[in-house]
Amino acid sequence: MKPKKAAFTLLELIVALAIASVFLTVAFRTVGQSYTAQKRILVQQNFHTETRFLMDRIVQTVRNNTIDYDRAFLEVGPDTTACTHFVAEQTQSGIGNLSNNNADAATNRGHRKSLGYSEIFYWIFSGGAADITRNMGGLKADGSTPDPCSIAFHGTLDTLYLINGDRNARSKITLDSESITLQQQLGADANNNDTLEESEWSHDTDWTQGACKIGSYFVQGDPDENICESVHDDQAISPPRLKITNLTFEPAPTRDPFLAFGIEDAQVHPHVFISLTAELRDHADFSFSVPPTITLQTTASSRVFGNTRQ
Repeated sequence: MKPKKAAFTLLELIVALAIASVFLTVAFRTVGQSYTAQKRILVQQNFHTETRFLMDRIVQTVRNNTIDYDRAFLEVGPDTTACTHFVAEQTQSGIGNLSNNNADAATNRGHRKSLGYSEIFYWIFSGGAADITRNMGGLKADGSTPDPCSIAFHGTLDTLYLINGDRNARSKITLDSESITLQQQLGADANNNDTLEESEWSHDTDWTQGACKIGSYFVQGDPDENICESVHDDQAISPPRLKITNLTFEPAPTRDPFLAFGIEDAQVHPHVFISLTAELRDHADFSFSVPPTITLQTTASSRVFGNTRQ
């Protein structure tokens, strides 16, 4: 008789297949988890890198410009609890015959616009006739007390106002709908008085031919092709995957150091402390139950030196 060949029984095959399926399931799950974990690490690394690049972009913008005290004074202004000269309900005695009709009672922006930042250093705020020949370097009429009205802005800002060294281009960085936007504006001294009024910046909708100038050429033409009409648009500079939850600025000093030469605390080179918090947008798409979050803080110093008003 020929010997019988050894073979697996049906039961043994079923048991072997069951064990194999268990091992394969565990192996595939481990591989899948490893792939997901690797993908999450890569996404998180890219998220951190993009956030740092964004902070670097803001820092470079600060370094290439300086604090725009004139615009910050107009948009933010001094603390009206300390500086009562811009309260809309006041008669404004002692700062000339400025009309108070266009003052905004909430922010007093209208009256600050009527006066202007640099002009406050030439007025006596203690009452009486205005003396436009006075320049006390940010001090009150006593010559020793810092005038709180010479502060261009107060508190932590959610918008940063910058201007270049030639004072013909300015920028605004702010948080808008969970994205950081950069606004750049061109200006031209249309009336040749060595200063740029608010109406001479290209963002104004009613700008005239002389309100925007590049070199000696006044830009004209179709609004769709006009650089003056497009340069002022707010451009998102934060990547789409970043959800910006917080952006704050602490510029210093709070007074223009060249105008407030009488105040020791103002004799500091302009710099800005920046705090930025971002999280990953649509984090569930990358298997995150909680969105990755990062907070970056740094201080950027302006590389514009000297008195840009001269």
